[in-house]
Amino acid sequence: MTESTLNIPTTAHILGGAVIGPDRQRGVVDGANHAYGYENLLVCDGSAIPANPGVNPSLTITAVAEHAMAAVPSKDGSEPQHLPDAARSAAVS
Repeated sequence: MTESTLNIPTTAHILGGAVIGPDRQRGVVDGANHAYGYENLLVCDGSAIPANPGVNPSLTITAVAEHAMAAVPSKDGSEPQHLPDAARSAAVS
C-alpha cells in the first residue's frame, strides 16, 4: 500500500509457513527440505525458516536453498568441464 500511495518502496520476507519436522504430522518439510507427500518437491525459500533471525534473512534463505540443492545429485556429464575448481560444486558428505 505504501508503495502505490506514498511512493515508498517496501520489501518483506515471508517466513515460517513450511515447518521443518521429523514427520508429516509435525512438519511440512523434513531436514533436507523435501515436502512430505510430494515426490521431488523441495521448499527452498523463507517459509522453511521458523522465525525472523532479527536481521535481513536473505543470506539465511540463500543458505537453506544451497543446503537443499547440495543434496540433489547431478546428471552424468551435466557439469561443464571448463569450470575452474573454485567454481565447482562442493562435495556433500
